[in-house]
Amino acid sequence: GDTKAVVRSIEQFNVAGVVPGTDPKLKDEVVIYTAHWDHLGKQGTGDDTIYNGAVDNASGTAGLLAMAQAAVRAPAKRSQMFLWVAAEEQGLLGGAAYASSPLWPVAKTAANLNLDSLNWIGAAKDIGTKGSERTDLGAMAEATAKAMGLTVSPATPDLAGGYFRSDHFSFAKAGVPAFSIAGGRDYIKDVEAAKAKQKSYAARYHQVKDEYDPSWDLSGMVQQAQFTLNLGRAVADAPKMPTWKAGDPFGKARETAK
Repeated sequence: GDTKAVVRSIEQFNVAGVVPGTDPKLKDEVVIYTAHWDHLGKQGTGDDTIYNGAVDNASGTAGLLAMAQAAVRAPAKRSQMFLWVAAEEQGLLGGAAYASSPLWPVAKTAANLNLDSLNWIGAAKDIGTKGSERTDLGAMAEATAKAMGLTVSPATPDLAGGYFRSDHFSFAKAGVPAFSIAGGRDYIKDVEAAKAKQKSYAARYHQVKDEYDPSWDLSGMVQQAQFTLNLGRAVADAPKMPTWKAGDPFGKARETAK
């Protein structure tokens, strides 16, 4: 038999909002927070064909909006951009489009902090900062965690290549210190039940079943978003922009950034 393929083009947009910095000089530099607002659309012929993407990544999208509202009330020395990027699920296209045609000079972009799926299970004692160790953001993340009474999740090998599969990667390739903040796993309440809940998400990931559930404990999301905003604020108020660790290949891109 014949196989027929249909290709259709869909136009999507990145959405950005800027909170101007308060320092006469440092306001020319920016910290960018990102979350992707897209998912996989529709598929199949059953009763429910919509990929709502509640965790991945309506959670990050909503968290970013709350962070922007907080930043407006208390601006930092550097400017802060809240950037909702499109088409992440199609190959990081929105983040790549921004990096190739940025709204702010890459050389004056201090950092990118990305949220891709928030912790819907409950508050934890730790926070995930994998990828931050490549830059000064690692030490800043540890200090931010300590100030919030959190620990940084133990380092584990990135066997799934997570650092190369989310929107911060497009910024890193352009030379901007960047990583994605992950929710903690050392849960405070009902530890065994919480771990079972966390494992249950594997069956809903990238499926039509990734839907909002009113029984979610949003305290973990608040914690993750607050940590991200606190870290961004530390970057935005620091005397100098973060740098890559010596020898990191992305550091070379930083040297030639415009």
